Amino acid sequence: VRWSHQQDAKARPNSRFSANVNAGTSTNFSNNFSTTSNDYLTNTFTSNISYSKTIPNSPFNFTVNARHSQNTLNKSVSVTLPEAGFNMQRIYLYDKSKISGKGNALTRTLSQIGVSYSSNFKNEINTYDSLISVSQLENLAGDFRNGVRHSIPVSTNIKAFKYLTITPSYNYNEVWYFESLKSDYDTALDAVVSDTIGGFVRNGSHSTAVNLSTKIYGTALFKNGKIVGVRHVFTPNVGLSYVPENK
Repeated sequence: VRWSHQQDAKARPNSRFSANVNAGTSTNFSNNFSTTSNDYLTNTFTSNISYSKTIPNSPFNFTVNARHSQNTLNKSVSVTLPEAGFNMQRIYLYDKSKISGKGNALTRTLSQIGVSYSSNFKNEINTYDSLISVSQLENLAGDFRNGVRHSIPVSTNIKAFKYLTITPSYNYNEVWYFESLKSDYDTALDAVVSDTIGGFVRNGSHSTAVNLSTKIYGTALFKNGKIVGVRHVFTPNVGLSYVPENK
């Protein structure tokens, strides 16, 4: 199967669709007389189908992808179907345009705190091309690996003493699984035995950091020569981060 498609950017300004597919059985690429010499000499073939959309007048957008990779020498196949992402661009906790005058301390602080969000879902399988058939779909369904990752970063900028910029940030990540491994020690076998357990499992982690930076300007003037002077800028930066142990 060969398929190549590229959507005109002017057709739908808020969405984009593209496809580049090159897939087949291992025997086709090695034995078919219609196969090109490039296919015969190439061992790896890949495919990618992508769709993305930006929701008008909002900070939200999402993407959906399908990927494929195969090796005709060892007949291995890797398929990601689907891989979906949902994102929210950075927004502020309080709209700056609604602040009258200087506003109070709370509204000024909230108007400087930005929050964004991203999530990614992936469903993938690694198998062999001889196992991909309609009769094997039920067995293949149990071999898919999947999960969801969420990320919520929060940050702001604070001006201090006119010349210093303090940038504190906080990041929360969470991962969702639909299967997990349970390991136990088997005294009879004198070994650790692992078993796959179905069901929803989540795991979260967080970190925080703070950076301090400033700018130092300087000018060096020359009395002789074509170069009158040189202006330079130093930007020293120091940061501290903390990641709690994830148990």
